[in-house]
Amino acid sequence: LVLMVDSAVAYTRRRQAIRKSWLRYLTDPSVSPLTEAQRNSVAVYFVLGEPKEGQDTTEEQNTYKDIVHVPVLDSYATLGQKTLAFMRWATEKHKFLYFMHADDDSFIRLDYLIDTLNGLPRDKLYWGYIWDNNDKAVLEANKMEKSRVTRPLRDPTAKSYMPYEHYYMDSYPPFASGCGFALSSDLIHWLVTNMHMLRDFRLIDVAFGIYLYPLQGLHIINDDRVRPYKPMPTFQKDTIIQHYLSPEEFAPFFHKAIASASNSDTSSSSGSSNADAEADQRVHSFYLQLAAMGLLQK
Repeated sequence: LVLMVDSAVAYTRRRQAIRKSWLRYLTDPSVSPLTEAQRNSVAVYFVLGEPKEGQDTTEEQNTYKDIVHVPVLDSYATLGQKTLAFMRWATEKHKFLYFMHADDDSFIRLDYLIDTLNGLPRDKLYWGYIWDNNDKAVLEANKMEKSRVTRPLRDPTAKSYMPYEHYYMDSYPPFASGCGFALSSDLIHWLVTNMHMLRDFRLIDVAFGIYLYPLQGLHIINDDRVRPYKPMPTFQKDTIIQHYLSPEEFAPFFHKAIASASNSDTSSSSGSSNADAEADQRVHSFYLQLAAMGLLQK
């Protein structure tokens, strides 16, 4: 697995939070539930665009050796170009079965991720939190009870603005949330081979849905354990990817994940009773009720 963490030069605190939390699945055998073979099967890189004047990551790179710069300016509108550029770099430097894109405010439970990928197709795989947009084949294949629909936003002030000249249709094909999605290596090689013909659609998650949807035999697999929104409480034992964490939230999330993996309760280690777990369950039940009413995203 080659795992791209999409970052920017200025986001040093985010990268440090990751290095001190979920990257320890790979770097700290004393706490990681992964075997040595599993740890060696994953390569993680922080992918940055071209530094602006006065920006320098030399010291950070010399210390950690986990940064790759690609010749693309960092901006929300160039994330797709940046990802394609790194995909090309990855195909030149690595042989891999799967490729993953993740944001630098996403927590990745590598123990669950590795186990999940091992059970998925090795060809034409497109995995993540899927916006199916009423595609019947995707709904049926994933046994999804409710469709997730999102449409192009035409307001130029919106973060997810999609200009008509980039994409003129009124709905998107199915696509995976950009907070964390995985592709099989054959799709990466197809994207890299054809990148000179791929239009820039501004939004990274939408773009890859548009690129891949026409391919025959594509396995679009939804996984609700990828969470692009924050549940209540934030930590859920079955989460694979949790988006929108602040740097301060990574370490507590990691400690809970490690405790969960070893079938222990973090609250018991601090002398708390099962009342904490029961309180979390009540909060989560309330959150699910609000989500069912459409008041919160799930």
